[in-house]
Parts: sequence; C-alpha cells; structure tokens
Amino acid sequence: MERDVTTNWRESREIGPHSAAFEIAGGSVIGRDHRKSGKPCQDAFAWVCARETIAAVVADGCGSGRYSEVGAQLGARLWTEALSRRLCAGASVADPVLWRRTRQDVLAHLRIIAHGMGGSLDAVVSDYLLFTLVGAAITPSSTAVFAIGDGMVAINGDLDSIDPFPGNQPPYLAYDLLDGMRCDTGTTVRALMSTAEIDSILLATDGAADLARLASHPVPGRAELVGGLDQFWTSGALFRNPDAMRRRLAVINREMMSPDWERRHVDRTAGILPDDTTVVAIRRHRESA
Repeated sequence: MERDVTTNWRESREIGPHSAAFEIAGGSVIGRDHRKSGKPCQDAFAWVCARETIAAVVADGCGSGRYSEVGAQLGARLWTEALSRRLCAGASVADPVLWRRTRQDVLAHLRIIAHGMGGSLDAVVSDYLLFTLVGAAITPSSTAVFAIGDGMVAINGDLDSIDPFPGNQPPYLAYDLLDGMRCDTGTTVRALMSTAEIDSILLATDGAADLARLASHPVPGRAELVGGLDQFWTSGALFRNPDAMRRRLAVINREMMSPDWERRHVDRTAGILPDDTTVVAIRRHRESA
C-alpha cells in the first residue's frame, strides 16, 4: 500500500493513491478568535485511499482543551487507519460491528498514549484527547457518512448540519477512557447509500457554518464574494493542487492591514471566520473542471 505523507506545522494528513472513481481535497484555516488568543488551529483532517476504498475524516479538538489540537491530529489519523484496515478486509459500512470495532481500535491506541504520558489520566484526556469526528467510508458498493459529535456534511449538494450538543458538550470519544465518564460515544451513521449514487461529499467541522453564512460577504481585499460551500466540490482548481483548499480558506479568512499615513497608524481588519474551519471534499473524477 503506497502512501505519500505531507506534513506542516498545522496539519498532518495521509494520502494514498486516489480511488479510480473519486478525487479528494482538504484544508484547514485557523479561526480569528484562536489567532487573537495565540492558540493554534485545533482542527485536523486525514484520509486513506486503499484497494478501491476511502476512509476520510475531519476532526475538531475541544475548544477548552489546552492542547486539543494533539487529540484532533491523533484522532483523525488513528480513525482513518483503523477504518481503512477494516474496509480493506471486507467489512461492510452497513454493519454496526464495523463502527463498534473501529471505535474500540482507536480507543485502544488512545489508552496506551494517555497512560504513557503519565500524570493524571483525567488531566491528560481533558487537555489533549477530546475531539469530534465527521467522516465518510466509501467501498465499491456502499458509502456511509458518519459522525461522533457535531459538524457539517453535504452529500450530492444536500447539506446536513449536525447541531451542537446541549451545553456545547459533545460525547467525546475519549470520555470512554475515564471511569465514571462513559456516555453514548457510539458512531452515528448519518447516511448510507449505494456508491453508484455518490457524486460528491463534503465533510466539515462546525466552523463551516460561519463559512456558509458568509457566502455573500466580500473576500477581504478582493473584488469577489466568499461564495457558497458548493465551491469546495465543484471547483476543479481546488483538486489540482494539494494545498489549494487550505489556500482558499486562508484567503477568505486573512487579516487585512492598511496604513493610515495621516495618523501614522496601521488599521487591522480581523479575519471573518471566528472559528477554526476544516473541509474535506470528495467527488467523482471529472473529465474536465
């Protein structure tokens, strides 16, 4: 199974050869509020393409976690690897056993990591390992879109917003590592379809809700509008360069500076996306786009 790994300071993603039928692109941008407070982007994404299957996720670290970007990166990588292995072994996306065993695989790895870090297990989990997941699993015959926590998905252009949980407290997967904190962290399958019906899938963290709301807002410093979420699965340019999706999000959320020479002052306009925002788009190969 050949793989190419691309890493930078904010995101780590694993890319295998694209499926014969689909192409994939993804990117993250740090939110305005995190940039102001000096926090890094706490989102992550990953995918694995192998043996005509695709496992892809976006992850959102808990905002109150001191280092939840660590959990988001680990969770995205561990989940896609565990899910891909089971899909390649012939597991069905319609079988609840697949989701239960994938969850158990990931928890086993997180448990080893958490205990290996030492100190209070409660502190390690709350500081590092709380994250949500929204993802897709594609086999030649069937496709499932799933979630553990909130976020957004769009299947063939139909948007499904997964609402925040009461008190903005999702049932984080890593809660199952703590005694007395077990809750319903089961994987929710949001859609189950024949792969033949799939033209495009968008996976997004909850920051994409602001992105959708700002569709008619001008892009800072440009004579164009932000545009709808559909741009992320319809624009061929975003699939031709592996960094194009990140760059598009960065342009939309860039901070603008303009000098006021009379006052000898630089005016700063903060980014328009308050929260970290991550999107992964999967679409059928186009002849030209």
